[in-house]
Parts: sequence; C-alpha cells; structure tokens
Amino acid sequence: MEPFKGNTYYTFVSGCPLDGQYSIANSASKVCYNWHVLPEDHTPNDQRGNMLFFNGGYHKGEFYKQSVTGLCPDNFNELSLWLLNLSQPYMPPPEITIEIKTLDGVLIKSFDTGKIISTTTPTWHQFSTTFFAPSNSITIRLLTNVAGGRGNDFALDDIKLKQCVADVKVPDVFTPNNDGVNDVLYIHHQRLSSPNFKVYDRWGSLVFITEDLNNNWDGQYKGSPAEDGVYLYKLEYEDCLFNKQTKVSRAGRILLVR
Repeated sequence: MEPFKGNTYYTFVSGCPLDGQYSIANSASKVCYNWHVLPEDHTPNDQRGNMLFFNGGYHKGEFYKQSVTGLCPDNFNELSLWLLNLSQPYMPPPEITIEIKTLDGVLIKSFDTGKIISTTTPTWHQFSTTFFAPSNSITIRLLTNVAGGRGNDFALDDIKLKQCVADVKVPDVFTPNNDGVNDVLYIHHQRLSSPNFKVYDRWGSLVFITEDLNNNWDGQYKGSPAEDGVYLYKLEYEDCLFNKQTKVSRAGRILLVR
C-alpha cells in the first residue's frame, strides 16, 4: 500500500506503526499493540476500503495537512471527518485540533474534538464544522494535542468537504399593520451572492425591488399602503453548484394582510 497524498511529518510503514508512524489498511487486529479489532473501515458499503492508522508521536503538533482547491469563493462549506480511538480504556486518549486556513496561513476556522474516550467496543466519532471560504483554495491541518509514546493511537477516515447550498426562505404571508409583529417581509437567508428581489401585484406591476436582502419590504407602494391580497415575487441570486457559480431563480406568492 502506497502512502496517502496528504502531507504528514509521520513516517509511512506497511505494518504496525511505531510511535510517530502511520499506516494504511482496510482492517485492524490486536496484533498491533492490543488495538481494537476493526474488520473494516468506516465508509459504509465500500469494498475493502482503507483508513489511516496513526500511532501518536512523542511530540504534540501537526500530523496531517492537505491543500484543497476548486472551491467557490465567498461561500459556506462543511468539513467533516471520522475518528476512532484504537487504544484500550487505560491508555491516554487522543485529542485533535482541526484548523482551516488560507494558503498564506490566515486562520479561517479552528475547533477541537476534545478527548476521544476509548470504549469497550470500537466506536467511530464524527466531527464537523461549517466555514466561510474567502477564496477557492484552503489548507486543512490536523494537530494532536497529546504526546504519544503511550496511547494516543487513532484511526482516521472519510474526510469530506462539501459546498453548503444556500438556505433561503421567503415567507408566504406578512402583516404590515404596525403592531410590531411580522410588519415587514423578511427573507431568511445566509449570505447570498448578487441577489435581486422583486415583488409584483396581481396585474404585473412592479411594487418593490431591492438588491439588498436586508432592505425589507414594509408593504408600502409609492408612499401609500399597498392593498391587501396576493403578490408575486421573483428572487434571483448566484449559488455555487458543482464548483461553479450558477444563476438561481425562484418565484412564488406572498399574501399581504393588514
């Protein structure tokens, strides 16, 4: 088995890794330091899938680094991975910090796993976070917060990075009667790229338009209260689908009731 494509200060071996070494295999047995028996990796329904085994080194710090390109800039993403404590309960547990940085080293997001306590049976734990990517490239760093030599042995699998599809919700009714409740048409959204929101009356006349979704419609038209009734809206914005900026268009109805 060849070493994986990410970068690590650990040394690759094909058998049981010593302190500061790693290996790649599709199963684990008690032959390696009385580790948990793993008949397969975490990935469901794969055929002889592999996972990474790390035997904690004598020093804390970075043990894995991977650069990722092809992201859509100015969009939200989710990073997730699965970890398993290989050691028996009496051994010091691993504790990992995950960092997401720009290629020039600026920290975007950091979070800790806490102590991954060993269990009597092998148990995978998922850790994930969302982050805002300012450019199309990032670096992912994994750091161990525990010195090895005894314990701090773990398996790593299924590192995934996915684009978060824009979460946009346009209410179907609002009541601009100045009672302090639901008085404006508020569009629930994450940060959107190039939005354009239009509202039309039943005859097709444009009654409201904005390119700033924090600019909410207050139910006024030409300085006077708009009539009660059904209005049509059209919302256009850019979303990142399949790593490409794509124009999205949505339409629907809004009921104005005073």
